[in-house]
Amino acid sequence: QVLAACSDVQSRAGINNHNIGKIVETMAKSFDYVVIDTAPRLHGAFPSVLERSSMILVVTTPDAPCLKNTKLMLETLKGQHSFQDKVKLVVNNPYRADTLANSEVSNILDHPVFWKIPHDSVVAECIRMGQPCTQAKPRAKFSRNMVELARTLSGSPTSEKGLFGWR
Repeated sequence: QVLAACSDVQSRAGINNHNIGKIVETMAKSFDYVVIDTAPRLHGAFPSVLERSSMILVVTTPDAPCLKNTKLMLETLKGQHSFQDKVKLVVNNPYRADTLANSEVSNILDHPVFWKIPHDSVVAECIRMGQPCTQAKPRAKFSRNMVELARTLSGSPTSEKGLFGWR
């Protein structure tokens, strides 16, 4: 299920921290997992959403501008002691060229890398098709990585045979 953001400015008038909080609480009662994709800023309803979260995934790419912004975000989150233990760093590697190693990213950001998403050219193909990679290309490196991330986050065991029954 997806609850999309408002598409027009007029519909956003009633959105505030209180209403966002009610929506998140209602969703948490109806679903085992609630994933909230937010803007990369700590303002508006964002802090109230973080307070209700059991885990916060901060997604970054290994390029200088993004790492700078991520460092600022992590420092802000670390300043909020209620958030500190919830934060997990995910590095999305959308580039073909070799980029910074996890250890370098971890050192720059002063935060351990929880997960690394590999480059996979099928992502662009799936975007053009308008289909999720895990459905359109389930054997792709990216798809397998996403399934493993979901299993890790949910605490589900990995299959003895491997993903989708193969090794």
